[in-house]
Amino acid sequence: MTFRAPWSVHLKITTVVAVIAIGYAIFVMARVPDAPVVDYVLPLVVAVLVGAALSAVRGYEITDEAVVIKRLIWTTRLPRSGLTDARRVTLRWPQWRLFGNGGMFAFSGWFRSSSVGTYHGFFTDPARAVVLEYGKKRYVVSPDEPQRFVEAVSTRRR
Repeated sequence: MTFRAPWSVHLKITTVVAVIAIGYAIFVMARVPDAPVVDYVLPLVVAVLVGAALSAVRGYEITDEAVVIKRLIWTTRLPRSGLTDARRVTLRWPQWRLFGNGGMFAFSGWFRSSSVGTYHGFFTDPARAVVLEYGKKRYVVSPDEPQRFVEAVSTRRR
């Protein structure tokens, strides 16, 4: 069973602003090729943009064995065997980003919120959030149909 990962308005705006800002920085730095900082900063700026784009969440798939998080060129698998709870939540801001990408192509990395606690995020729309609990570990995803996703992931294998 597959689910899309629709982008929230917040994610769209953040991504557009970040891409424009990074594009402008690249343009400005490229016009000053003799500046020593360009040799170090330009590759870093390009790496941030490419890294964020590659970590974009494209969708989710539920198989008998795992919840699969589809990225641009790789997947992340969360085994269903250790899943203790799946529930729908609406994430409220502010969220504390502990480490990761806070809104360029996705919200991915480690976050903390008062409603969920500390979690590993793989989401694109906080209003469609689903928390997957594995004991003390929590993961947040945002499928296009959160309630259907919760029902599908909660169904036991036959």
